[in-house]
Amino acid sequence: MSQSLLSELKRRKVVRVAGFYLFMAWLVLQVAGAIEDALQLPEWFDGAVVATLSIGFPIALVVAWIFDLTRDGIKRTAPSTNGARGLSSLAVAMLIAIALLGGGGIATYWFLTTDTPLRIGKQNGTSSGFQSADTGSRFMSEIDSVAVLPFVDLSSGRDLDYFGIAIADELRNVLARVKGVRVASRPSSLNYSGDERPAAKEIAATMEVAYILDGSLQQVGDTLRVSVQLIEGAKDTQVMSRTFDLPYSVNNILVIQDEIASEVVTSLGRDLGEPAQIALRFTAASGTDSLAAYDAYVIARQKFFTRNRVDNAEDFEEITHGLEDATRIDPEFGHAWAALAMQYYTTISWGGDETELTRKARDAAERALALDTDLALAHAVLGVTATLPDGRIDRVAAIDGLSQAIDLDPLEPTLRSWRGQHWIELGFFTRGINDLDETIRLTVGNGVANFWTINAQLLLGDIEAALVRLPSRGRQNLRFRVLYALAITATGETQGVRSALLQGNEPEKLLQEIADALVAEDYDFNAGYKRAVAATGDDEQLQRSINRPYLLYVFRQYDRLPKEPPLSGRLTWWFSTHDDFRRSEIRYQYFHDLGLTDFWQERGFPPRCVPDNSAEGFTCD
Repeated sequence: MSQSLLSELKRRKVVRVAGFYLFMAWLVLQVAGAIEDALQLPEWFDGAVVATLSIGFPIALVVAWIFDLTRDGIKRTAPSTNGARGLSSLAVAMLIAIALLGGGGIATYWFLTTDTPLRIGKQNGTSSGFQSADTGSRFMSEIDSVAVLPFVDLSSGRDLDYFGIAIADELRNVLARVKGVRVASRPSSLNYSGDERPAAKEIAATMEVAYILDGSLQQVGDTLRVSVQLIEGAKDTQVMSRTFDLPYSVNNILVIQDEIASEVVTSLGRDLGEPAQIALRFTAASGTDSLAAYDAYVIARQKFFTRNRVDNAEDFEEITHGLEDATRIDPEFGHAWAALAMQYYTTISWGGDETELTRKARDAAERALALDTDLALAHAVLGVTATLPDGRIDRVAAIDGLSQAIDLDPLEPTLRSWRGQHWIELGFFTRGINDLDETIRLTVGNGVANFWTINAQLLLGDIEAALVRLPSRGRQNLRFRVLYALAITATGETQGVRSALLQGNEPEKLLQEIADALVAEDYDFNAGYKRAVAATGDDEQLQRSINRPYLLYVFRQYDRLPKEPPLSGRLTWWFSTHDDFRRSEIRYQYFHDLGLTDFWQERGFPPRCVPDNSAEGFTCD
């Protein structure tokens, strides 16, 4: 910069104004940061301050160049008297350069000195640093995403694997309740069990999360060592690391979980919040001081989550025995009683003795609530068992019990799934879909909830929405293809019925018979059903399918429909393709026997039903 130019900038007080402005800008930024934290202003507040200051800097310099503050007020600055030619143009160019550099410097200083944690947004289903357009004009997401991996057992006997999974489950449960934190689902996290895992950076990219919470545990004598680390996936660097060495006891386990959750949340720049604190207190409450009872409970719970009746029928007996052991060792263990109630109820759907298991489930749930009235799972079990056909069917009690459970634990997906299924059976399809959508959101995918939602959407005639939800492999499922064909039939556009059905691996004669039953004129349903049975051949699975309610409905074998069908089979009573079935006495008898009529008369009718002067008192489409 020439001496004459510098002199001109000084003469016009541009240099002085620039220095004063930058000092004041720094001061304003400090005050803005303090105000934002104190008043809990939105995150865009200090960004707006920076933008204002950056824009104001060049304006201040231009004003200083053109005008001067004198005793007589603001006046236009007198031109230079040294006669230097070309100085004005050069000075203006330099002024613009200084203004841009200064404004950019303010913004750069703010970004370099502000603690901005990594934010990962979602755009078009992929990981991205930017939010999608429907979330506003901000570039960064407000959501931090975390995958909690099962803790690795480093003990010599490798007998604490179940406990490593249990710690991860509890942490996932707590972190999911922290505002601004999205936690990857349990099934996806379990893919990384064991100590042979890809690098954290690879796991984070695969699971589309920003952070990985990983750890290990080791028992040495009576001491339990738990190590944990929070890793920023994109950089593969540690954000937080901690090791605990405490006597192996239930109380210390809870202390470790509490401290880990608190430190992770702090590392993410979040506040634990009341819902997460309640979850931590809930884990400790209704618990046990017995390590043996706690071990039995944790082991049984892990088997419950990974159970598979088809592949390992013994799992159900082991789960039941484990939870029964936990309650026997410590009869005051409320969580174990609630889990046992759920186990008894779940076993019914896998072929257990309904009458005996219903009684046991209710007794266990009532025992749990006698220990702690806030045990949501126990309220839910009392609700769902109120619909079992043992002379105590009470749909109002079912919905109220499930609703109370959800109020106590709104982030437990199983409760939403159960209530959603019951709403659909009651004919309130939209309410059911809302609950099931929340289930899917909480679990990042849920096969049972998705199944029920697809069924409800087909019953509503929303075929396109159902197809969007259905995975490609599911389109080969016989049940779906039949329901899809029924939905098409209900529209009156029957041309697509055959193509919807004739695309699977089942015998072509069976599929052709189903298509004929739906669209052929003057079809003999009794003869057609016999031909369909014969078409199943020696295939045991198809033989079971042909007597499922949805196929009995297709062939109009209404007298064969079970009076007490399993929950999924009860959707058959809402099929609307056959006029003779919609007005049939057997359908209205079902509504009455299964308690739907009592619920509607007390709480109101679903959209497809209206009260009238008929013998039943209402008509359902």
